[in-house]
Amino acid sequence: MLFRMLMLFGALPALCAPAEPSGVVDVAVGEERVLALPSNPSTGFRWELVKPQRSAVVAVELSFEVPPLPPEGEEPLCGAPGVMRVRLRGLQPGTELLRLQYRRCWETDVPPADQCVLQVRVRE
Repeated sequence: MLFRMLMLFGALPALCAPAEPSGVVDVAVGEERVLALPSNPSTGFRWELVKPQRSAVVAVELSFEVPPLPPEGEEPLCGAPGVMRVRLRGLQPGTELLRLQYRRCWETDVPPADQCVLQVRVRE
């Protein structure tokens, strides 16, 4: 199975594989973590947060970061992939499964192209 790296700023990196629980994130109440996922919105695909069952973790901000400009003399790539940043903040103590799906919003009858599942443990 092909694994890709999920960068977790402010913590150790966690592996994220399609359709499998892929990592554990420990966060304190009020603390924030930022997930960085590879993304290419020019293809129509976007990372979507599937609403958690409990309210221990909330997505505070979703933002796309464009790739850096190429070296001088080279043309930028139109439609080049970048990074989707998902900022999470612990709200109350508990454990929650957080699921992100990479999909096109108009393809409702198609499974997501990818997904990332994390167990989030919020401590006091």
